[in-house]
Amino acid sequence: MIDRIRNHIKQGFTRDEAIKAGINHCIEQDVLREFLKTNYEEMANMLRFEYDAEVEREVLREEAIEQGIEQGIEQGKLEAARNFLRMGLTLQQVVEGTGLDLSVVKKLRSE
Repeated sequence: MIDRIRNHIKQGFTRDEAIKAGINHCIEQDVLREFLKTNYEEMANMLRFEYDAEVEREVLREEAIEQGIEQGIEQGKLEAARNFLRMGLTLQQVVEGTGLDLSVVKKLRSE
């Protein structure tokens, strides 16, 4: 249902229209049909309260930043390992110095 709501919002639906469309889709697909029919407004209100596109965008942005930082750290480790190998350090020293797995360091050495 949440994916459907997100897709509707991307298509230009308002939050409330997207929530209603998401609930209606579940009812049409016989997903929690009786529950949703009985508790339609309560569910819509809960989703309105819980689903805030601004908050979601902020969470997604923070996750993207975190992922970028992690990728940058990993790239830094790989670059350090390459430099250590060029300097003649042993595989074990490179592993200890970078925290990379031995198999990764061996692969770098063969590049």
